[in-house]
Amino acid sequence: VFSSDLSTVEINSSTANGPSFANDDVFGVSVANIGDLDGDGVNDIAVGAWGDDMDETGNASGGDRRGALHIMFMNTNGSVDSTVEINDSTANGPSLANVVFFGISVANIGDLDGNGVNDIAVGTPGSMPGGALHIMFMAGVIKSNDCYDCEPPRLVKVQVGITSNKNASDDSMIHVLKEDYIWNFPIN
Repeated sequence: VFSSDLSTVEINSSTANGPSFANDDVFGVSVANIGDLDGDGVNDIAVGAWGDDMDETGNASGGDRRGALHIMFMNTNGSVDSTVEINDSTANGPSLANVVFFGISVANIGDLDGNGVNDIAVGTPGSMPGGALHIMFMAGVIKSNDCYDCEPPRLVKVQVGITSNKNASDDSMIHVLKEDYIWNFPIN
């Protein structure tokens, strides 16, 4: 049963703090609730765009439908607080060939590595031979001496990382793909 008070918020390429993408990126082909990644009490989402050919700065990367994943940190009113794009131009990010469609599917797979942060699986059906799945281990390490505002509740810098075993000769080996920082209010 739907209420007549139903409201909708559209997120597109002109949304404040939202994703940057072109018409043929197929943004929104996949969406996953990834839990509260930044610790602000609001669930965040991962959104696939399998046709993306852009780098992190919105410039054409020279690729063809390599794809991208947009991590969107959300506000309670449905607006976007900030967006991080992960694509083949992301420093230490996934290595993608043309027409692999990274982001055509995305899923929250829970906390596989037991670090308290949900991990994400991203499909690339065009990877040869026969497709691939990227397991992105999301990691957070709070550095107590790295405060933006050290008075409680203090805003601290949290290191997050994405890893994969895509280049391992032994499937049990994990390689760091991306490490970066976000600002977070820790819950003590």
